[in-house]
Amino acid sequence: LDDYLAEIRESWTTFCALVSPVMIKQIRLRFINRIPIPLKNGTFDLDQYLSIGPRLPDKNSVTEMRFLNQIAAQDKQSGHTMNIVLTTQPIVLTTQPDDGKQVPIIFDNCVIASSQSHEPDDWDWILKIISELRALKNRVFFESVTSKCKALFQ
Repeated sequence: LDDYLAEIRESWTTFCALVSPVMIKQIRLRFINRIPIPLKNGTFDLDQYLSIGPRLPDKNSVTEMRFLNQIAAQDKQSGHTMNIVLTTQPIVLTTQPDDGKQVPIIFDNCVIASSQSHEPDDWDWILKIISELRALKNRVFFESVTSKCKALFQ
């Protein structure tokens, strides 16, 4: 995000000059991560990679194939909200050897500033809100993945 802040500010300034908005009604940040979970014996175990998400009641008799899970929550301290969507991208599971096959997990992490209207030309306030949202987004992500998942990105 740091690499894009100057461009975001320039684009916002141009937008304001062209459109003359009266009020900012909402600021949100959205990060979509694609996490490649390795298959082992044609299956995957989400518990090894995610600390949130769907859980099967009996892993010994059923195998996960696909899922869609959505969580909406509010940060008690800031009042900002978050919408987390976890899902799998379609894959074909076979009984053939895995040979490096992966299940792509989508972690869609959207954080939304608490509903505060504000003047559109106050870049310092906008930057403050973006920083708060970024910190919340990072907290949500890093508390939702395991160390084994984090190692996939290194």
